[in-house]
Amino acid sequence: MQKKTIAFVIIVLLLLIGAWGSLLIPRPTNATPFLDMRTMCEGGTVDKTPGESFMVKIRFRNAGTIADTWKIAITFESNNWTWKSVERSLELDTGEKKTLIWEGKVPDNADLDSVGRLIVYYDDEFIALNWWIHIIGYSELCVIYSNVD
Repeated sequence: MQKKTIAFVIIVLLLLIGAWGSLLIPRPTNATPFLDMRTMCEGGTVDKTPGESFMVKIRFRNAGTIADTWKIAITFESNNWTWKSVERSLELDTGEKKTLIWEGKVPDNADLDSVGRLIVYYDDEFIALNWWIHIIGYSELCVIYSNVD
């Protein structure tokens, strides 16, 4: 009787451990492709003045199992100003990588010392990247002429 009880307890423990372990193992939820955005750097802050040009390069990869096409747009979003790109189409085969490049200009009305974050919009989703534009500028009075008679 005691051997049967010990065997039963061991079987129950193994079943519980197996069930719990299967919850921890990541499994694909579906077979639809997804976009994997890798940046060459972790991110950072770039100082720009109002009206100054900038360039954004983002490398994309289709990390899914089938080819697909995405509609992609980027923005820099701040509490005080926003810059939006034109939407572009990106078609990628499985595992394929492509780099998209956008050129823009900081809005002339961007407040000094404000910060805009780079956001990537694709289809009905978005991801905030760790790239920021910090608006700088200064004024300095210079005497260019004086005269005493």
